Amino acid sequence: MRQRGRKAPASLAIVPPDPPADPPRHGDVPAPAHLSAQASAFWRSTVAEFELAAHHLLLLQAACEQMDVITAAREALAVNGGLTITDPQGRMQQHPGVVAQRNSTVLLARLIRELDLDASDSFAAFDRPPPLRSNRN
Repeated sequence: MRQRGRKAPASLAIVPPDPPADPPRHGDVPAPAHLSAQASAFWRSTVAEFELAAHHLLLLQAACEQMDVITAAREALAVNGGLTITDPQGRMQQHPGVVAQRNSTVLLARLIRELDLDASDSFAAFDRPPPLRSNRN
């Protein structure tokens, strides 16, 4: 049961948090081992050019992984020879690689936009598109 009434000064003392761990120095973060050569090159060039916080590194990793998904989907489409496949009933259907490539391309664009890698400050007033007007007015 908790103590009622006055509290001892020691129980009211605020304990300072542990100092945060030093983030890796600029350019010292190696690319994850599972990335392709193309995605690893993008990782290295981005880390070398920009100072990224820990949460930016996670976004960068996700962007590099989406680059690999796009490449794998493109290769699957090339192997199968088209954008459509024939199902067991003989009907033409969209190849699953088309959906994977489209979704990964959209996600890659959003991740790169979220990383905000534009080094130019000349477009500071135009860094985001204007907000969309709600249709619930």
